[in-house]
Amino acid sequence: MKRLPYEDLHRVSGTLPEVYAHTDLESFPAFTAEVVQRFVAADLIEYNVVAAEECVLTQQATSPEGCQRYPTFKVHLDKHPLLRPVSAPITRSHGAQPCHTLATGPRPNRLDHEFYRLLGVSDQLTIGFQGKVESWINVVLNRWRRSFNARDALVLEFLQPHLAQAHSNAAALAESRQKSESFSGAFASMHRGLVVLDHDGHALWMTKRAEQWLSTFFTRPLGGNELPAELQRWIQIRRAWQKQNGHTGLPAPLTIAQPDSRLIVRYSEDSRGRQFLFLKEEKTGVCPAEFVCLGLTQREGEVLYWICQGKSNPEIAAVEGISLRTVHKHVEHILAKLGVETRVAAMLTALQALDQSEAGREALLEG
Repeated sequence: MKRLPYEDLHRVSGTLPEVYAHTDLESFPAFTAEVVQRFVAADLIEYNVVAAEECVLTQQATSPEGCQRYPTFKVHLDKHPLLRPVSAPITRSHGAQPCHTLATGPRPNRLDHEFYRLLGVSDQLTIGFQGKVESWINVVLNRWRRSFNARDALVLEFLQPHLAQAHSNAAALAESRQKSESFSGAFASMHRGLVVLDHDGHALWMTKRAEQWLSTFFTRPLGGNELPAELQRWIQIRRAWQKQNGHTGLPAPLTIAQPDSRLIVRYSEDSRGRQFLFLKEEKTGVCPAEFVCLGLTQREGEVLYWICQGKSNPEIAAVEGISLRTVHKHVEHILAKLGVETRVAAMLTALQALDQSEAGREALLEG
């Protein structure tokens, strides 16, 4: 048999949307076992994450005979071909499945290894794919008393690249969420508004200050992480602008004015495609002279002021009546003095300094 029958191909293909929709990295082993078991019956399934210094094994008995023999599996675990025994294996919960963390050894995973002879395993099917950096994932199907056939091997061969890609997606999303949460926590400490957007431009998360400002400056009450319709339309325009112009400059900010203040909303997208909204309420106009506290000259303070207003270098040159080359030099000096590498970082540093200055003035008034 060189290709899957149409009926099997149709059934296996039908599960791919579910495979790609599974983005929870922690539950991926149990999910993989469940998906594989739908199409290829096994007595026990192993999900082995092998790295340079350790190996995490997740096992799931998937048949009555597998459940019966699983205690023997655990007794002889120190003889597993992927492991080198250590003084005390670390066992932790992984969903409903036990996990064992031991140091890895050089021995290959082979059916004729002593470990599988002790268990009486008669046949195996294995699929593997790259995990995180310098790690490898093996999904091993074990059977007693019966063998796998060519159709079973073809099913796993079909599923392998899709499971690999789905795992890669889940790992990337977990990393992105971790970085976003870390970044969000740091940003929240600046008493600023941050909104993290998904790939469609909808809010995934926002700081309490952002939620407060959105409720204050937009008339319609909002629920959860919902964004105002006016802001959603602006985001779509900014996304289109970014797609057309790339990262050659900062998009113009959205300004929502009220009698005593205004809300400035800036859109940003990093090199990995992650999207953010930066929100800032301004009670009074920002004066370029306020940036002198950062160690800038008066002209550098003016250039930084215009950077914070979202203007490009040519626009700053026109406003200040200086050459574009001079603007470039001022920007280089600003980045060097602030110890940052990008215009966005310079803007955040400057705005944070203004926040601290404003907080100091408020403290003096309260005192």
